[in-house]
Amino acid sequence: MLVGMVSFEDFVAMNAAAQVMGWDQMFAQYRINPMIWSNIQNAWQPALMHPQYASFGSMVQAEAGRLRSGGAPRPVMIPPGAYQSANVEQSLDQGLNQFGNALASLGNAVGSSIDPSLAVFTPGSRVFVAWSDGNRYPGTVMQNMNGQVQVSFPDGRQVWVPSTVVSMG
Repeated sequence: MLVGMVSFEDFVAMNAAAQVMGWDQMFAQYRINPMIWSNIQNAWQPALMHPQYASFGSMVQAEAGRLRSGGAPRPVMIPPGAYQSANVEQSLDQGLNQFGNALASLGNAVGSSIDPSLAVFTPGSRVFVAWSDGNRYPGTVMQNMNGQVQVSFPDGRQVWVPSTVVSMG
């Protein structure tokens, strides 16, 4: 099935590639940028709630395992220009994200009651995660969904954390 012009199998392959290679290499491999990835991901996220896609996580893990054992990244079909028509939308989204992040930073800087959940953490954003040991650890946003942010840490761990413990890096 196609959602947003990318098949389920291609979406799985791209997620696995990002897990194994990192975001920058996945973007280079498939010749896309973070904004196009956001559009692909935003198109698929609602569909992943349907039972027919319940195997998404296990398929990503299986593909990641294949890549880790030396397999080549699967070819992915992204129709030329499929996500290019959203340039105005992308610019608006990016501006809104920056505005939300600026508000959250302002709230942190002045100690006001601005809700840090206003920040919108997009894939590839550099962030800090406030951990239970009182330290803040650097990471990179992988996904942001339902008040949770998946963060990849320099040691390779990927962890879902509440967005309230995440700040821009």
